[in-house]
Amino acid sequence: MGIDPATQYSDAGSETSTVVYSHEPFTTYQTRVLDLVCALYGSATAKSAQIARLPGGGFNRIIRITLPASSIEITLSAFNSQDLDLILRIPRFDCTDVAVQVSVLRALGPSLPVPWIEHYDARSDNALGQPYVLMRRLTGHNLHDTLFEMTTNERCQIAKQVAELIVKIHAVSLPPGIGPLSADDTGQLRIMQFPVDPLNQDHEWVEKEAEDVKPPLMTFHSFVSTRIADLRALAQQHDPPDTFRLKLLDKFVSASSTLLDAYALPSSSIALFHRDFAARNILVTHNTDRTRWSISGVLDWDECEAAPLEISGVWPGWLWASDQEGEADFEENEWDPDLPVLDDKSERIKKSFVDEIEKLKPGFLDMVRRTRDGCLRLVYERAREGFFSNEHVKELDRIEEAAKKLTVS
Repeated sequence: MGIDPATQYSDAGSETSTVVYSHEPFTTYQTRVLDLVCALYGSATAKSAQIARLPGGGFNRIIRITLPASSIEITLSAFNSQDLDLILRIPRFDCTDVAVQVSVLRALGPSLPVPWIEHYDARSDNALGQPYVLMRRLTGHNLHDTLFEMTTNERCQIAKQVAELIVKIHAVSLPPGIGPLSADDTGQLRIMQFPVDPLNQDHEWVEKEAEDVKPPLMTFHSFVSTRIADLRALAQQHDPPDTFRLKLLDKFVSASSTLLDAYALPSSSIALFHRDFAARNILVTHNTDRTRWSISGVLDWDECEAAPLEISGVWPGWLWASDQEGEADFEENEWDPDLPVLDDKSERIKKSFVDEIEKLKPGFLDMVRRTRDGCLRLVYERAREGFFSNEHVKELDRIEEAAKKLTVS
């Protein structure tokens, strides 16, 4: 067994990660990882396994496991005598339901380049002592780290592929309704319900007993109005009633209704929404002669959901970001499509994306503008989650300001 020195100082094994998330230090935790490998693949494989710490995100501890082909005791399908490169994801929080995450990934697998699941356990009575997901590591380089190494022509090629990817994601067949996703044993996606109180029921978007299931919310309007009613009922249940939050919801009712009437699509178009469609979650590879980059995978589907099309229509402004822009400007979803770019190279890349997305999905740019002008993303998020922070109150101010512009004009 060995440790990859190139990753020994990554976030997943750092003191900060250990302290903030109450993690067991990696020096001892890796023993449990090897116990899991032994249980799944045999003792000889565990002895030869290479364990590496990778940067962990806010919701998962991430570990890379490489199993030499010569040591694997169990025959694997589609293995082809290559070393098995795996990613082990361990949820940081008990509320995470890995069975739901795995069911969605397996359902998306035939349509999208998502990781292949090797093993998972939603319980803690295993060799690791925690729920986990073990998946094949997708080939490729992180697009966030690769963009600025590409030529302008290469970035234009990737911009077109990102447009194709967005259309492909939107083309995934979904059941009717708006909400988080799960899948049944046959791989059919299903709509679940968002929690009414996300602070106390972080991942209670599980399916209720049949008699408790509410009808699916079919339109943006019905989603917002139903969620407001649920959030209002929650505020009234407090003793005494939460009058401050009730006043916020009253303001939200009026402003959101004005904006939805003016800007939301009249149809009930629903699409798959990747909530973190960022360059860091897209992998790219060079072809054999290194003349072309291609998208090889998309990561981080943990909270994907069925959402109104105007919310699912992400705007990847990071494609044409300049290396002169700071990390704070290098965001994924909130870019204004009409913001001026910094140079001619960026303009070429942006044009490549816009031309391709408009060819494949006419009206996409106009939809993004309407979403921006109507603060529809903020309307959706506050209906989805409610008002539980000062930042949420500031977002309500932005929503009211956008609504007032309509009433004044």
